[in-house]
Amino acid sequence: MPSKDCLCPAIFRVEGGALGEIGDAFCSILSDYALPAGSILLIGSMSHLRAVGLAKYTERVIHEVNRFNSMFKGSVTTIPFAPMPLCGVPDPATVSCLYNLSLWLDSILSYPLTEYNLALRNFMDACPGPAFPHCPRRVFLPTCLDDYKTVMFELQGWQGLPEKIEPISSDSEEALLPPLLKGLSCKFKLALDCNPNLSRAVVMKPVTCDIPEISAVYFGASNAHRLADASAAFIKVDTVTTGGWALTTANVTITLPELTALCDTLPPESPVVIYCFDNTVFLAADGDGTLTPIAKLADNGYHVVGELVVAHEAALAAAVNNIKRLLAVCGDRLVIVVTPLPRYLNKSCCADVSHGGCSSWR
Repeated sequence: MPSKDCLCPAIFRVEGGALGEIGDAFCSILSDYALPAGSILLIGSMSHLRAVGLAKYTERVIHEVNRFNSMFKGSVTTIPFAPMPLCGVPDPATVSCLYNLSLWLDSILSYPLTEYNLALRNFMDACPGPAFPHCPRRVFLPTCLDDYKTVMFELQGWQGLPEKIEPISSDSEEALLPPLLKGLSCKFKLALDCNPNLSRAVVMKPVTCDIPEISAVYFGASNAHRLADASAAFIKVDTVTTGGWALTTANVTITLPELTALCDTLPPESPVVIYCFDNTVFLAADGDGTLTPIAKLADNGYHVVGELVVAHEAALAAAVNNIKRLLAVCGDRLVIVVTPLPRYLNKSCCADVSHGGCSSWR
């Protein structure tokens, strides 16, 4: 989220992930690294809550809290929170579970996000749409975050809660996110921006983040140029790119002096991103099996005249040798070679049925 002085908490998201899956993915990404002592780790999953209900969900919450407390040996504080219904809640049972989850969290001694929970319940109470009667019931829930021991909770019936919650707008986020950030900042003395920019417009560059002085060099064809444009919001870029450029001996010979000149003038910390395999790995095959490069036609677009095929590994030997020529002039600096990505997987090059496209991959 764009925020003042880039003071935004790091967000780790697993699509449709249960708490255990999110924890596993987080541990995998973290690998051999450690979180700084004093870090705060928030965990929550609307998908998991909807799948298993309140009682099973709170049981898994305790498991994950104990897991991370043991993993970080108490140096990191793990806080479960009621997930924000950004994408909406589709059914009344999950609406009730979310409401009661916030109340259960408030019942835990010294829970730090009670103001956020109150804002969440107020938001749910005010949601438009038909109401659904939620009957009173009893359920056994844990009494704290570090023990599986449960006691019986009386859940009163709710008459005014909505049947479902629609995906929320940026205005609704303004009612929910600041209390969450303020609770964290006040309780744990964190320097978070409690009023980040919640606009849904695309913001490529955080509001006040300075672009690093070090440049990155992007080398290749049009995709390399597009990648450089996307990266320009975060880092200074230099490009050696030409549309339709293929990794041939002649092309490398022509462009090598320009890459060499950049590598000689830029500091050794400047990385080089080489993104140039696509026009070499993918070819067009005609009815006789003759392979030709993807061609630029009169409409100024690139077309697969025939079937889209992947070049045989034996045909890539020259490409590997040419990559070695590029790597040689880069020296000891970091070099990132972007592997070829699928071409025309979802959309063909044009409407001409004789041109290879997505049908070639079936």
